[in-house]
Amino acid sequence: MVLFTLLIESKLKAIIGILESETKPQGLSLKAKIKYEYEERYLDYASLLEYIESRLKTKGYSLVEEALLDISKQLFIKYPEIKSLDISLVKLEIIEGAKVGARLKSKSGKLS
Repeated sequence: MVLFTLLIESKLKAIIGILESETKPQGLSLKAKIKYEYEERYLDYASLLEYIESRLKTKGYSLVEEALLDISKQLFIKYPEIKSLDISLVKLEIIEGAKVGARLKSKSGKLS
């Protein structure tokens, strides 16, 4: 068994928030480090990115934390070869002159 870490970074627009100013798509920065077991089968980073972005764009999360919890849970279910996940989501435009967000680390489906 070999452990690899996929590195994913993306900028996208999605609706996350509870404030009136957050009811339109806003700029987000997504970063993920996904450690997985490689045994003649690789994780397709394009498929992972598409899945994460699709959830962000369609679920309509109230909080960044809710988005991270849901995405992490779903990734461990959909991709059992994932051993650990370090994912962050940052709002790029919500506060002038600042970037705000959250980060979640989890191992084998256990959140930390």
